[in-house]
Amino acid sequence: MRVMQAATLVVLLCAPPAEAQSEPVTPVKVSAAEARDHLVKRTTPKICEEGLRLGGLNSAMFYQVTIDVHGHVIEAKHLSGASGLDNVSMEALRQWEYRPFEREGKAVAVQTTLGFSVQCGGPSDGSIVLSSGEAAGNILIKSYPVIHGHVGRGNHTYTYAALIDSDGKIAELYKLSGNEDIAAQVEETVRQWRYRPVLVNGKPVPVHTTITLTLDFGS
Repeated sequence: MRVMQAATLVVLLCAPPAEAQSEPVTPVKVSAAEARDHLVKRTTPKICEEGLRLGGLNSAMFYQVTIDVHGHVIEAKHLSGASGLDNVSMEALRQWEYRPFEREGKAVAVQTTLGFSVQCGGPSDGSIVLSSGEAAGNILIKSYPVIHGHVGRGNHTYTYAALIDSDGKIAELYKLSGNEDIAAQVEETVRQWRYRPVLVNGKPVPVHTTITLTLDFGS
């Protein structure tokens, strides 16, 4: 199984009537773990029907989703995975429901990354999907890049979709976001990270996850 780069696709799942629209509000970014804790209804995509029609498919799908103040998914951006299954994935995602997120006692719209594993016929490597927080808890070796050249001050955050093999080594790494100036140096370092193998029924399995690394170059 490989984490495949796919064309960026943004789908607006629903929108209020024009007369009800107000000034746009920037969603609050939340972790995948916090989003999962708020999830109250999850509809399983009818992915295998479409996947089998395509001749069998095993993949991990990652989306960046926006959730409104009522807990409804209103926008989804395909980050990685098989793009041929976007239609059925979106149909399921817009039926997901979350307990409203709050900040300082007020309901807020949020943005997060979610992923799920797709196994529809054909050979399977038995991989699973973990949140970035769960995967981070399994890190055994983590280093930081030595940056050569000029880098602007402030925080630089890099986010990757990753496939960690059953030995805990990063097999695939796809950059989702981050400054291009030092991207190669950061990726080279992240590829050296090592993870504690994840066991399913006593056997180590590959893991799909996202990795976030923030570098502070001062203010």
